[in-house]
Amino acid sequence: MKKILLLLLTIALTPIYAQFIFQREINLTKPIDHWFVDPVGNIYILEGNKVSKLDSLGKLTYSQAIKSQGEINQLVFNSAQKIISFSEEQQQICIFDNTITPISACISLDDFGISNATCIASSSRANAVWLYDRVNSTLFQLDTDKKVINQQLRNIAGLVGFSGNTTYLKEDNEQLWISDGKSSFAFDLNLNYLEKIELPLSSTAFISKDTFFEFREDVFFVMNISSKEQGIGENPVPNAENISLSNGYFFFKKGNKLFVYRLA
Repeated sequence: MKKILLLLLTIALTPIYAQFIFQREINLTKPIDHWFVDPVGNIYILEGNKVSKLDSLGKLTYSQAIKSQGEINQLVFNSAQKIISFSEEQQQICIFDNTITPISACISLDDFGISNATCIASSSRANAVWLYDRVNSTLFQLDTDKKVINQQLRNIAGLVGFSGNTTYLKEDNEQLWISDGKSSFAFDLNLNYLEKIELPLSSTAFISKDTFFEFREDVFFVMNISSKEQGIGENPVPNAENISLSNGYFFFKKGNKLFVYRLA
């Protein structure tokens, strides 16, 4: 598509027409695979056990190697001041402040009977994270402060047909979503099963505020999960490798650059 199309954006059941407005471009020093955006737009880059923090304009502010954690796969943010890292290799999580300074000793997931966690997600519950463990296909909510399991649901493969290949785990709008790249499954925050949608969730297709966004080649698709209203428009960064949405801003990674847009 060469012209920007009008987009029917259906957030909170109220359809409005909008289009992407370019904000800024951020040059990265090298190709990266793992990067994350906190709630206020700071960017975190992972390189093995090294975490680097850039401000919203791309200026390096902090950098730290976490030698005790091995390769870090993921960062989640319960707030802009609290960072939780996850290492699949070490099966542990560590907690840092926003200067990448450790707050406490790292937590071994093996202490909780979790031996093959593949991903984590932030929780709206204070000091808690969600985890998926491939052993017995189990969802957990772990309190990182009290160091207890708040709740768990075993055998979601058998319960809902989840394949076990986790491409997405995220809490949104008082629901927890997990996807195997083909179908996506929603649970309430007590881990009661709610629904299944035949839509993939991944690094370029995600849910925010009850709205499904998917970016494919040069096309942008949006659907309200509750009303099923849909819209389509032009992807402002065709074939972006992965995309993050934070505080209303879309971050598109392509090559050595991040492109930041917002919806008008």
